[in-house]
Formats: sequence, C-alpha cells, structure tokens
Amino acid sequence: MDELWQKRRQAYHKHLLKYLRYVLNDHFVLALLFICGAVAYNYNNFLKTYALSQGLGWTRIIIALILGLALSFGRLATFLEPADLVFLAPKESDLKHYLKKSFVYTSLVCLCEQAVIYLLLFPYLKIILNFSLGQLICLGLNQLLLKELGLYWDYLRGFAPLKQVGFMKLASLILVVLASYFPLGGLILSGGFWLGCLYGLKVNQQVVAWKFLIEKEAARMQGLYRFFNLFTDVNLVTTSAKRRKYLDWLLPTRPAYTFLYLRGFMRTSEYLGIYLRLTVLGSLLLIFIKNYYLACGVAGLFLYLIGLQLFSLSDRYQEIVFVYLYPLSDKQRLREFSGVLLRLLVPVCIIFSTLVLVTGQNVYLFSCLLLGLVLESYLITKPYFVWRQGRVRKN
Repeated sequence: MDELWQKRRQAYHKHLLKYLRYVLNDHFVLALLFICGAVAYNYNNFLKTYALSQGLGWTRIIIALILGLALSFGRLATFLEPADLVFLAPKESDLKHYLKKSFVYTSLVCLCEQAVIYLLLFPYLKIILNFSLGQLICLGLNQLLLKELGLYWDYLRGFAPLKQVGFMKLASLILVVLASYFPLGGLILSGGFWLGCLYGLKVNQQVVAWKFLIEKEAARMQGLYRFFNLFTDVNLVTTSAKRRKYLDWLLPTRPAYTFLYLRGFMRTSEYLGIYLRLTVLGSLLLIFIKNYYLACGVAGLFLYLIGLQLFSLSDRYQEIVFVYLYPLSDKQRLREFSGVLLRLLVPVCIIFSTLVLVTGQNVYLFSCLLLGLVLESYLITKPYFVWRQGRVRKN
C-alpha cells in the first residue's frame, strides 16, 4: 500500500504541474502582480485609517468570518479512483494505513495554507485589534486545531457514515467566533472538543466506505479542475444542468441561438457560477480601492476575465447533432453568441462603475469609466472573440 500511495501522489503532482504551466503564464503572472499590489496598497491604507479606532465591534466579526471561511479550504486527498472499488477491495484491511498516509499528507498541506492566511491577517490583528503575542499564538493554534479536527472527521467518515456534519461545522464556527474575542478561552474549548471527538468517537476502521471516499475524491478533483478551467480548457470538468425557474423570464423566445446560449448560461452552474464569483470578487476589491485609476484597471481586468471565461460557452453545443438542424449559418451562430456575451458584460460594467461612484468619485469620472468598460465589452465580444475563434480553428 505504501508503494501504491507514493505512485498516486507522484502522479497527482505531475497532473497538477501539467495544468499549472497554463495557469502561471506571463499574462496571469502580470495580472496577479497587479492585483496583489492593489490589494497590498489598499490593505496598508486600511490599517493606517483604522489604526486609531477604538471599540469597533465589527472588526472582530470580520476576523471570525475570514477564519471561518479559511477552514473550508482543503479536503482530505485520498487519490482513490472508481476502479479501486473492485481491484483494492481484497486489500480492504490494509486501507487504514493508506488513509492514514493521506491524512498526514493533507494535514501538512492544509496547515501550511492556514498558516499563510493567518500571517496575512497578522498586521490586522496586531494594529487594529491590538492583540498581544500570547493572544496571537492562541488564536493561531486554535485555527490549526480546528482545521486538523475537520480533516480527522473526514478521515473517520471514510469508515463510518457519521451524520453530525452540520453540527461539526456549526461548532467550529462558534469556536472561531469565540476565539476572535477570547483567544485563550477559545483555544481551551477547541482542545477539549478535539479530545472529546478523538476519544469519544469509536469507529470500526476495518470496514471502508468505498463509495463515500471515491465520491469525495472525485468532488475534490472537480474543484481543482474548475479552478484550472479559469485559465485553460479542461476536458475533465463535468457540468450539471439545473433549471432555474426564477430566471426564465429573462429568456427570449428568439433568435434561436440567443435563446440556446442564454438558457445554457443560466442552467449550467459552471458558467453562471464563475460569472457571479468574478463579479462579486471584483466588486469587493473596488469597494476598498480609493484610487480612481487603480479602480479602472481592476474593473477592466475583471471584465476581461469574465468575458474570457464565457468564451467556451460558444462551443458547448458543437457536438450535439440536433443543433445542426437549425437552418442557420455558422456566422449567424457566432454573431448571436457575441450579442449574448455583450448582454452579460454590460450589467457588470454598470455594477463596477456604480461602485466606483459610491466610493467617492464624481459623476464625470463615473461616466468615463462606464463608457470605457462598455467599449471594452464591445471589443471583447466582437473583434477579440472573432480573432480567438480564427486562431482556434487554425490550430
């Protein structure tokens, strides 16, 4: 089992490096440096602005929300595959050791992630909340302890169908909130909770929940594939369609391809999800950016990213033979898709421009930004999209 686990871990790393080459290209690195610089600049200004503030109750709530969200990062990596249900079943008794290695590996990775997030919050805790060194250590240890508890719970669920998942998440969130106000008290309670789960839960670790482990590993890999799909086409991404009746009134009955693409966008979680996530992320950054020109750059960058992620929607129905029954040319199909893309980008332009106006800019600058973003949307949906399509066909 040790040799099998090592081979799968190496194959997993090799698989990740294959897609990381596409992620860490020149354009993304440049954009990442730009975003990190903008965030660091505004983070520094935020700390200077509120350094002298006293008694701000919401500041601890922000810390609790960020730390609670950070606990959701990282899942137990088992590297199991669907075929293991058949080929590894005779060695089920040896899988406990296999899963322990996976637990240790995932713990190290996740603890590093939590440490990085906590270090980013360190200036906020020290300057805004005026935490002492002891309080900082207690809060950090509490975060690592709760993350380790979550991973241990996932490990136990690989042997028994534990149903108290909601209770565990609620308890972890309560302990995070408590630790943000009373770091030492939160750490003591988290430690007691950890020991209670460690010695109170008796699980038969000889019978493996194969279906649960395989489904969880598939879901974890799909999360990674969706992230990589932001930068390049990943064929391994699986999408699910779900009708959203509350959006049906937005669907036009004609033209045919306009209806088809809009319905695909609204019913596919992949496209609707990335559209909403990038819009919300860009909006949050714009709320904290006070420099007008920096805000324009961030708004333009996120508008481009949203348009780029929706390009693949144009080829979604290419392998469905019934679409070719439409008495419409391919040029008309691409023209209607460009119109759909423009419809989706214009509301983002309005949202971004309005946020810049709300953060203290005048109407003239708001109008300039709105016109600039609308012009960028047109360039993305017309000449740039046509150029991309021609490049793809040549390749």
